[in-house]
Amino acid sequence: MINSERYRMSLRITHPSIVSEHVSKELGLVPKFSYTSGDQKLTPKGGELPGIRKDSFWTYELAATDEPFEHAVEKFTSALKEKKSFLEKITETGGRVEYFVGWFTTGNSGFSLEPHLLSQLAAIGVNLTINVYVEDT
Repeated sequence: MINSERYRMSLRITHPSIVSEHVSKELGLVPKFSYTSGDQKLTPKGGELPGIRKDSFWTYELAATDEPFEHAVEKFTSALKEKKSFLEKITETGGRVEYFVGWFTTGNSGFSLEPHLLSQLAAIGVNLTINVYVEDT
């Protein structure tokens, strides 16, 4: 069994031009962080930075629980199935939809996603991106 405290998972959407508020409305979720193409670049505290945003970005934290990783992927994928047509529009117009996973470990670890779950991800157009962070021991 996987030590599920080792990951955090977000739903991330990038797109050349979609308005981030539209993503929130379509998905019925409040993002942790978002901006729209053409917005002024800002610091995390809201101060202006030089330049404007080239693409739109929207992210929602899905899991930071003790739930096994495979179960979290299956649960959130099932919930997104009803939004398939919206997700398809995003990818058809140059965007990307992904689960972004931060996997934290001090050594060997891993997981396995069953073929039925991988096919569910593919069916709704969700990529799976995993960043592994090895902690110093």
